[in-house]
Amino acid sequence: MIEAAGFDKLITVELHNDTILGYFKIPVIHLSGLSLFQKEIEKIKDNLVIVTPDAGGLKRSQRFAEGLDIPLALIEKKRDLNNLHKILSMRVVGDVKGKTVIIVEDVIVTGGTIINAAYLLKEKGAKKVIVGATHADFVGGADKILADSPVDKIWVTDTIPIPSKMHFPKLEVFSISSVLSDAIKKISK
Repeated sequence: MIEAAGFDKLITVELHNDTILGYFKIPVIHLSGLSLFQKEIEKIKDNLVIVTPDAGGLKRSQRFAEGLDIPLALIEKKRDLNNLHKILSMRVVGDVKGKTVIIVEDVIVTGGTIINAAYLLKEKGAKKVIVGATHADFVGGADKILADSPVDKIWVTDTIPIPSKMHFPKLEVFSISSVLSDAIKKISK
């Protein structure tokens, strides 16, 4: 459909599933907003660990952790095979004790995944829990739930506008414009 409309290139930002890229016949430049959080991470410097809250985000978190030379941990979930939305147990694989943990996500919707992860990480001794997510698509009172959660700070980009009434002190919104403009400049040459 996109090709039929005359597009010869496509720019995407943090697709939930990378396999979508295979559906296009035109070149696709797939961007991430996570690079915008790098300066904030460099300010923290000590005792950092990147955490993926589920197996689905492992590749994304690995790339991010390797790019920053920061250790990686993951949260392993055991799900009910009759109801995949029901989590039977969770465990941390990796060392988080006494560390500032940065949970890497593509999108925050209800906040449930990161809140459950934050409780577990703090229980396992994490000093601080920060979340970095490219998209914030808050629904169902996610803003209020996150504001009252054990998460210390939440970094998101403005790929999806967040109404000012949904902003809260822990939330920091970064503009995606520089990432997009750099990509557009590169493909325009």
